[in-house]
Amino acid sequence: MHYLTTLRRIIIAGFRNFFRNAWLSTAATAIMLVTLLIMITGIIMNIALSKEIDNITEDIGVNIYLLDEDNPRLRKQLTSQLERQENVRSIKYVSKQQALEDFNKDNQSQPEILEGLTIANNALPASLEVRVFDLNEINPIAKTAESSKYQSIVEETSYDNETEDRIKTIGSTQRFVVRGLIAAGIIFAGISILIIFNTIRMAIFTRSEEIKIMKLIGATNAYIRGPFLFEAIVYGLIAATIALAITYVSLAVLGDDIGRYVDFSTVDATFDGYWYLVVIGTYFGGVGLGLASSTLAMVKYLKLE
Repeated sequence: MHYLTTLRRIIIAGFRNFFRNAWLSTAATAIMLVTLLIMITGIIMNIALSKEIDNITEDIGVNIYLLDEDNPRLRKQLTSQLERQENVRSIKYVSKQQALEDFNKDNQSQPEILEGLTIANNALPASLEVRVFDLNEINPIAKTAESSKYQSIVEETSYDNETEDRIKTIGSTQRFVVRGLIAAGIIFAGISILIIFNTIRMAIFTRSEEIKIMKLIGATNAYIRGPFLFEAIVYGLIAATIALAITYVSLAVLGDDIGRYVDFSTVDATFDGYWYLVVIGTYFGGVGLGLASSTLAMVKYLKLE
């Protein structure tokens, strides 16, 4: 019963501190809210871009174009050697006839192109369509196909400087966006810590006489520190609650529109299927920032010994 009474008094004192410095409390909560939103946005962008890269990876790979003088035994040997590479997701053999059927299907609305190909009597080569897991590791696959061992069946590969540049652009875009959001999160986290630090410092100065009296009548250090810690926890709880509300409302309202440009299926699955981890992580981040700031301020300005 004694501990419950003490806890109740600490909570009341913490709320009193929160409302006593209303403007600073609002500023601290707002900055913490921005920090949490940036962190959540970073997670969303990383998940969405990773999914988008996976989708692009499924469409981009290496096409190994084969000479008309086919050698099934050597082709099978090349396929087996490629399949042993860890980066290879799948290999599909496309015959000349299948290549022609696919070409006709893709160009139904352009009869002049189809007519030109008919006159050329199917100049399309057979090929091996190699799909990969990592776009940045395509080069070894191309080198294998272009080696002297297979020059009698391989005409060329689709891996060129343009493909390499596109792959690098996709990867660098993801790194730039994620790193930028991480940097922004760190900056705003620092600002948040500074503002909460100063808010708690002012609260300590405001209550300096009260703290001295509490020490004289035998109040424990934990009882004196408690309200300041709870005040910082309130910042984190409020900021985290608002951040979660904004995040889920934004996903519900804007998810379909954004999904037209970026694959948001994995984001939706993560935030719906693992909502409890999102909630715990957000509250942990907010409360953690508040406690860290409050502790730093008390270490520097709250001398109880």
